[in-house]
Amino acid sequence: MKDNKKTMYTLIGMAIMLFGFVLPAMGPVTQVGIRIVFIFVGTLFLWSVVGGPWVSLLAIALFGLSGYTETFTAAFSAAIGDESIVLTMLAFILFGGGLTASQSMQYVTRYILTRKYIAGKPYIMMATIGICAYMLAFIVNQMVSVLIMFAVVAGMCKTVEVEHGKDKIWIYMFGIVFLGAGIGQPGFVYKGMGLSMIRVFTSIAGEAYTISPNGYMLYNMIMSLLLMAAFLIMVKFIFRPDVRKLKNITVESMEKASDLPPISKSQKCYLWMTLLFLVMAILPTIGNLGTLPVLSLLKKVGVLGILVFWIVTFAVVKIEGQPLLNIQKAAGTGIVWNVLLMVAAGLLLGNAIGNTDLGIIIAIKNFLTPVLAGKPTLVIVFIIYLAALLITNFAVNVAMAIALMPVIVACSTQLGLNPAPIALGVMMICFVAMMTPAASPLAAFCYGEEKYYTSQEIRSYAVPISFIAVLLFTFIGYPLAMIMAGI
Repeated sequence: MKDNKKTMYTLIGMAIMLFGFVLPAMGPVTQVGIRIVFIFVGTLFLWSVVGGPWVSLLAIALFGLSGYTETFTAAFSAAIGDESIVLTMLAFILFGGGLTASQSMQYVTRYILTRKYIAGKPYIMMATIGICAYMLAFIVNQMVSVLIMFAVVAGMCKTVEVEHGKDKIWIYMFGIVFLGAGIGQPGFVYKGMGLSMIRVFTSIAGEAYTISPNGYMLYNMIMSLLLMAAFLIMVKFIFRPDVRKLKNITVESMEKASDLPPISKSQKCYLWMTLLFLVMAILPTIGNLGTLPVLSLLKKVGVLGILVFWIVTFAVVKIEGQPLLNIQKAAGTGIVWNVLLMVAAGLLLGNAIGNTDLGIIIAIKNFLTPVLAGKPTLVIVFIIYLAALLITNFAVNVAMAIALMPVIVACSTQLGLNPAPIALGVMMICFVAMMTPAASPLAAFCYGEEKYYTSQEIRSYAVPISFIAVLLFTFIGYPLAMIMAGI
């Protein structure tokens, strides 16, 4: 029955994608534009209800037949050959494959979780757990974050007999992990996902509006901390679970929950590499530092060159007879093809939708302007953020964040607003979505972990924190984004 349903959804999605090829031009939208719109809608539908790398490949293939590019091959070259895709792939190898396999980030997590200031302070402990989940997702990926932190939280709860179904605090302990991992995923802009969103925005908005990668990353850090703080305030003052058992957690019990062998030389190398990578990527972009001899070279080669440097270095350097990085093995385990191809297809379709020659942007402006015109700026921002969050619960977050860039640019410029700060908020608020399994691969995984909680328990906090997030991003995030966007 489940397979039949999936087959039906597949046929519906493919029918939507192909339907645009039999329709004529409509209003300001050209015939090619109509094809792009239906390919885009069908792709979003299939990403949400079926999934799989083949959906993105099909989208790129149909894009090549739409008439937008001169040849079929040109569409694949534009998608797979984009700098953001190459950068994302190399980041997957170095961080997703190499760093994950080294398990070195677990030692950082254990160090943070075993500080004395946490013991006997339940909400400080929960905040620290959220920060660890965020940090792991930020540097490695959200799935690694959840797998590690769920095991740690389960171990901590077991030591003080906090039980599912008996102690209400149980669900919120896992909830802070879910939230931290979700919002941390797009934070490290140099892993590629953040740069992909920024790139689509820039290609549509033009040079008049820009988003600084470092500003984006700082914005993500600040808003993530504020959102996790809002979650804990909601738990403490609204849900008010009994946290007395958590006061019995000691440093020793946390060490036991995070039990690890002594750190190895290769693991130390990966930790130092991660720190140096950040320094090498960020320093050349600060003020006039990029004019200094060494930093000017780093600025010239960019993040892509820095990734290549570390991959080659770690492949050459051996410790105890083994290279620090086995590229073939790291590529096999680290590259998440579904995400990589999703970003590639999203970039391709997003750039096409933003092309004014197709008339799609004009149609979007004509539709949205009467709805939003005359309303205060914060009301407009609130509506956009609320719509983005609600829609993302039924469409994969990274794809939706990229897909919404043309809409934001069209809507904002038509109303005389700078689209950059609004886009910054959307780039993050899409990753807050957790009300349904369709919101993200992480949400699908977490909703399936029924040994920890029920779907209803997840929604009991996911729904209120989602709407709190919209308010937070509107009244605090938007003004902050205006600063981060260089306004």
